[in-house]
Amino acid sequence: MSWHCPLCTLENRLESPHCQACLSENPALARKPSPSIIPQFISRNVEGFSQAMKGIISSAADIAAKAAEKVISPTAEFHHDVIVLPNGPVVPNPVHPKPPNPMSAVQPYNLNMDMSLSPRQSEEEVRNFDENVVWNCTACTAENQGSSQQCSFCGNQRTVESKRHNRRANSTFYLDSPHSSRDGADSSEDSQNKSLNPNSEEFDAKMCSDITEEVIKRDKRRSEKIYRNIVETCERLKVEFVDPDFPHSKKSIGDLRRHENEAIVGQIPDHFEWLRPSRIYTKEGRAFSWAVFRDPRPSDIEQGSLGDCWLLSAMALIAERPDILEQIVLTKQYSGIGVYQVRVCVDGEWCTVTIDDSFPCNSRSLSLAFARGRKNQLWVPLIEKALAKHLGSYAKLRGGRTLEGLAMLTGAPCEVISLEKKNLDREMLWAQLISAHEASFIMGCSCGSGRRHADENAYKSKGLLTRHAYSILDVRQEGQNRLVHIRNPWGSHVWTGDWSDHWPGWPQNLRQRLLSRENHGSGAFWMSFDDFISYFDSVDIAKIRTYAGWAELRVPLLIGGHSEKKDKVVQLIITEPTEINISLYQKGARTVDDQEDLMVSLHKVSATGKVSDLVARSRREIRAFVSTGDLFLRPGQYVVICHSCMQLGTGDRMRATLAIHSSRPVYADVLKSSPAMLGDSLIEMVMREGVPSDLGSGIIVRYVTRKFGGLIVMVDNTNNRQWAHLKLSCEGSTNVISSRNVLNVADVVPPLSRQILIILSQMEPAQGFSMAWNTFVRFSNKLHLGDLAQPEIDGLVDRSASHTPKIHINDTIQQLHLPRPLFA
Repeated sequence: MSWHCPLCTLENRLESPHCQACLSENPALARKPSPSIIPQFISRNVEGFSQAMKGIISSAADIAAKAAEKVISPTAEFHHDVIVLPNGPVVPNPVHPKPPNPMSAVQPYNLNMDMSLSPRQSEEEVRNFDENVVWNCTACTAENQGSSQQCSFCGNQRTVESKRHNRRANSTFYLDSPHSSRDGADSSEDSQNKSLNPNSEEFDAKMCSDITEEVIKRDKRRSEKIYRNIVETCERLKVEFVDPDFPHSKKSIGDLRRHENEAIVGQIPDHFEWLRPSRIYTKEGRAFSWAVFRDPRPSDIEQGSLGDCWLLSAMALIAERPDILEQIVLTKQYSGIGVYQVRVCVDGEWCTVTIDDSFPCNSRSLSLAFARGRKNQLWVPLIEKALAKHLGSYAKLRGGRTLEGLAMLTGAPCEVISLEKKNLDREMLWAQLISAHEASFIMGCSCGSGRRHADENAYKSKGLLTRHAYSILDVRQEGQNRLVHIRNPWGSHVWTGDWSDHWPGWPQNLRQRLLSRENHGSGAFWMSFDDFISYFDSVDIAKIRTYAGWAELRVPLLIGGHSEKKDKVVQLIITEPTEINISLYQKGARTVDDQEDLMVSLHKVSATGKVSDLVARSRREIRAFVSTGDLFLRPGQYVVICHSCMQLGTGDRMRATLAIHSSRPVYADVLKSSPAMLGDSLIEMVMREGVPSDLGSGIIVRYVTRKFGGLIVMVDNTNNRQWAHLKLSCEGSTNVISSRNVLNVADVVPPLSRQILIILSQMEPAQGFSMAWNTFVRFSNKLHLGDLAQPEIDGLVDRSASHTPKIHINDTIQQLHLPRPLFA
């Protein structure tokens, strides 16, 4: 004789007063009805709609939490006496009087409590930091010490809105990187600017962003000290500067012939000779003396035998803004000893690169082998050489996108707007272009380089070049006419259609106003907005806000791969309404053989310190960097979660840089991360963006593919008694990699639980990918999958498993794919 548990359906001995698995009372003895959500709703007598809703929600959460505590966890370990499940396997009896919580394997964390990255950082060290931090009372604005929780003047309680600022002169953090002017710099400021090492657990984990303009000034002061030291040394020794870190050798050139399709075929010199400007032959000859700048224009740039048109196109856009160009090339005058400094932002890190003025030249013609500036200007080859040095060789500059070049030269958040969308919102696009122009952002556009077919002859008949980058100079609404002002950096090949210079349909007043100031031969032209959309495929925007007083904060991180105890997340403290833009950069994106996928998500922090509602996220892409775009945040606590899913669970980590630009200074804490945070972040994304599919009987499957570069599938089991056995097959998918190493998976999902079943990622970015999936579900009181079990990666099938393939490979995979309670 036996009795069946009304909650988990387990068969128990007749004399047992409690269920041996979930501890539910024997109904024959307790005579109490089993928990049910709906009767609880109905039985409550409440007054007022708001009270009713509050009562219902709290009741549902309480009942669900109690039910979740009582169900059997398929991953819990049991032993000793056996319990017989109806038509099921033999499962050992638990030793403890109370079994573990079904979700106990999900690692707990609390962002509100964990305010220190280093476990070795003592409370005294935290208090010492707080002594240097002050906050202003929101009631009386009095200044208080950071360690105090009440205003010393009026007694008002400290809140997150209380403005915090550091008493120290500077709290901006910098990354130490090779070839940086900070290396070896002897500056009093260096003691105030600490370096963050993503491999280290010991650093000040509390930060405040700094005004971008101040960052520029500070970098210039450091660079000037190094520059003066080099000049003084060379003058004392009466020698010209020779850069020891970038030798005049084949190593600095790199392997240009490894991928010949990325260079200008037929123009790669057989031998290079490194020459200083005084020995270099140019078309201008002696008509112009050598200078760093001579009224720089986009048409001054000439490409050499290196396939770096992406960089030169970005330089052409920068040439439209001399104020930005002067912030990049720090040495403004021709140097007699041949030393120059260039400030760039590579992989999200600012660095000042010091170089000499010896350039690779064709050994026969003695002309510059790579990029050159007309009128004997040096700024073009100097920027190219500085980036080549930072990356390791000139060959590392081959192939890329204009957007990447803009990010390197400006350090600003950059975004691309596609003009090839099927349902392109033209009104929204026009508003974006007008807004970007009014904000003085740098804009470029790509012609004939997208997915749609571009007939080269048809483009040429209109004066346009395919696979070419242009600058956007102006965007105007003239009556009913929407016009775009564009420049070809070559200074030739201009638009010949409607609104071109010689178009007879110009209204007289517009011709006088818009064409009278035109400098013929500059490569600039007007065209209609509709023609612009028809012939161009994308718009690149660099959101430079230096003069608007924006602040920036850059934090190094390790992401992807196998999680470690020193992993970090960044918590933001927003004290006043703020516009913000968050970007995530992949370290060494141009030097690694294979780039990884990136995604950055911004979440609210719940009252219990958990990753909560998704505020915004970037696209998930295999690119050098991704961005959330511009956001508006209200005061509160937020957490930034950085994702790279392709190598999750492996030992391969990715070095990355998180860059935060904001209209107001923001405060940040670098906290210890947990693999559970990554899972919670993805769950919040699926809950907000997922496409739901109701399979019936309380099973809801949600999936996300849009802006995800793959697929993520999550299932909710809303039954409070039945276990769901699910099989997900993605066999029809191509060019994808699975987070579970296989394309067919099967899982047991407990009652009132949800689980991420699988994540598919695009494997080869140069090829297309496709995804197909179907789901099978059944209900059972068994703890094992039985005939639904799928083969492991080694081909073996474990019919007694609850998850196939196994998810207990390591913490990262386990925390990602473990079932979680619906109401936590």
